[in-house]
Amino acid sequence: MEAKVAIRLARQSVLASADFRVLLDESVLHRRIGAPEVMALQLEHLLAMGARPNITIQVIPVATGAYAGLSGAFAVAEVPGESPTAYPETGVQGITVRDPTLVTSTARMFDDLRDEALSRSRSLELIAEVEKS
Repeated sequence: MEAKVAIRLARQSVLASADFRVLLDESVLHRRIGAPEVMALQLEHLLAMGARPNITIQVIPVATGAYAGLSGAFAVAEVPGESPTAYPETGVQGITVRDPTLVTSTARMFDDLRDEALSRSRSLELIAEVEKS
């Protein structure tokens, strides 16, 4: 158990130095998973992370309707000195993608989704509103 906790803490230390841009579908803010207290803690954590200067959280409003990102979660990582990598998740597992064409397509999809998202400040306001409700 201690080893698992150490691994999780080490992963979280990355959040202190790297830049992150996160897009969330608004529906995840309203979908109750677990007890209301757990959901409130999750929303508080999002607000705390979103207040960091190196982390941008943007919410894609439900009013957007259908969009490409609904097919599943994905990430695009750019590490200095390495080729960019995409990581789409499926219902079964995640897949590391290094093919430049696919990574470029994934990065473009992320940028397109950011165009549909609320601003950083409006997104944090919405998260705070949901937390209070």
